[in-house]
Amino acid sequence: MERQRLRLDQLHAHWSAPSGHIVIAHHDGEYAAELHERFAERGYAVHLARSGDQARFLARRFRAATAVLDSEMPFESGWLTADKMRRDNPSVTIILVTPVPTFEDRQLAEFIHASAVVDRLDGPEAVAAQLDELEWADCVGRS
Repeated sequence: MERQRLRLDQLHAHWSAPSGHIVIAHHDGEYAAELHERFAERGYAVHLARSGDQARFLARRFRAATAVLDSEMPFESGWLTADKMRRDNPSVTIILVTPVPTFEDRQLAEFIHASAVVDRLDGPEAVAAQLDELEWADCVGRS
């Protein structure tokens, strides 16, 4: 009985994360783990995906507020995943991580309504900073 109560408490904590749910899909496991650690420390319930399909599934299942997607995932690029995810949930914040973002990358991001494009070489700190900026802009926009 005590074991069952512990599992229910863990499940409740998982579903009621103070900062919400975030899905991370990146082909580089080490980079994804760094992102996971950074966002878990900030109170997010973090869900790692290995593919675009899995990222979309997790975003729907946990009603994720944010998705961080590798622009160059195998099989289904982050660009395509972002476009499909946006159709499922127009309010999801999507941050695309790409090596050395170009002008064309930023145009494509705008076209598919991605929230931001971040240079992978700037590290997980840049993704976290971009999310802070987007959340701040959202808060200011609501007031």
